[in-house]
Amino acid sequence: MEVATKIWHNLPEDVLMTVLKFLPPKSIARFRAVSSDWHKVLTCARFISSCIHMRAWLILNVKDSIYHKVFTLEPSSTWCELGFMYLPSASNRNRVVAASGGLVCVQAANGSLFVCNPCTGAWTKLPPLIFGEYEYPVIGMIKSRDEPSYRVVVTGLKHTTEVYDSSTRQWRLIPGGKPSHDSCTTFYKGVLYSAGIAKVLTYDVEQESWREIEYPVPWPRLCAKRISEYQGRLFLVASDSEDHVLTVWTLDVAGSSWSRVHSLSLDRVHRLPEVDRRLIVDGHRNFVIYAGFRKLMAFSLLTNMWYQFSTYPNDFPFNFFYKHTIFQLQPSLEAAV
Repeated sequence: MEVATKIWHNLPEDVLMTVLKFLPPKSIARFRAVSSDWHKVLTCARFISSCIHMRAWLILNVKDSIYHKVFTLEPSSTWCELGFMYLPSASNRNRVVAASGGLVCVQAANGSLFVCNPCTGAWTKLPPLIFGEYEYPVIGMIKSRDEPSYRVVVTGLKHTTEVYDSSTRQWRLIPGGKPSHDSCTTFYKGVLYSAGIAKVLTYDVEQESWREIEYPVPWPRLCAKRISEYQGRLFLVASDSEDHVLTVWTLDVAGSSWSRVHSLSLDRVHRLPEVDRRLIVDGHRNFVIYAGFRKLMAFSLLTNMWYQFSTYPNDFPFNFFYKHTIFQLQPSLEAAV
C-alpha cells in the first residue's frame, strides 16, 4: 500500500492529469483534498479544460401537462436523462428553468424553486415567491464566475418582478414586468433577454428595469423563437411562417435592432448534413444551437451553414415542439449554491 501511495505522489504532472481527467466531477472534488500538489493540479485551468465531464453540457428540457423530462448530452454523444431525485420534492416532473455560471434553477411540480450544481449535486431551496407562482413566467438566472453570489429573476402576468439574491437569501419586489411564452432567458452584457409573446423582453440588472425590443419581422409570423449568446454576440433564431424560412439574426452593438445573418428554406431543414459532434463539444462557441424540427440543429458561425447535430432521444415527444427549451451549461466545481 505504501509503495502504491508513493507511486501516485511521484507521478509526473502530465501523467496525473491524463489519468484523472476521466474521473466524474465529485471524485475530482474529493481528490483535491489529497494534498496541496494534487489541489494545485486539479484546480488549474489546463486540467479543467481537458476533463471529459467538465466540457459544456447541452440540457434539453421538455414540459407538458403530462410529460416532463430533462436530458443532457453526454461526452459520448448519447442522450441521458438528467434527474434531480436528490431534491426533497423528488419528482420526474422537475424541470430546468434557467442556467448560469455552472448552476441551474430547477422548478418542482409544486412550483418550488431550487438552485443546484448538477456537477456536484449540491442544492438549496429558495424561499417562496412573495406573490406566489406566476402565469407565463420569465425566469432568469445571473451568475458571474468571478463572484460567489447569484440572482434569480422572476416575472409574469402579475406585472411585477421578484429578484432573489443569494447573498441576502431573500426576494425583493421591483415594479414592472411582462409575461412570456418562452421562459428560457439569456444573460448578455448585463441584460437578461427573453423571447416574449410580441416583442423581445429585456431586463437591465443594474438599473432593475424592463424594456422591449421589436422583432426583426412582425411577430405573428415568428414561431419557435430562441435567443442565445455566442462569441460575445446575441442571436435570435426563429421560423418565419410567411416566408417559410428558418432565419438567424444578430443584435447590433446599440442593442436595439437586428441584422439578418442567414436564412434557410424550411424544405431543406430535413436534408441537413450531419456535423461531427466533437466539434460542438470541443468548440461549441462556434455554433448556435437550436432545438426544433424533430432534431437538434447547429448553425456554424464559421461557415454560415446549418447542420444536423443530433436526433432527439428515442422517447422524445415530437408533438410537444413548442414546449422544448435548451440550455447550455459550463460545469463548475467551484459554483456554490
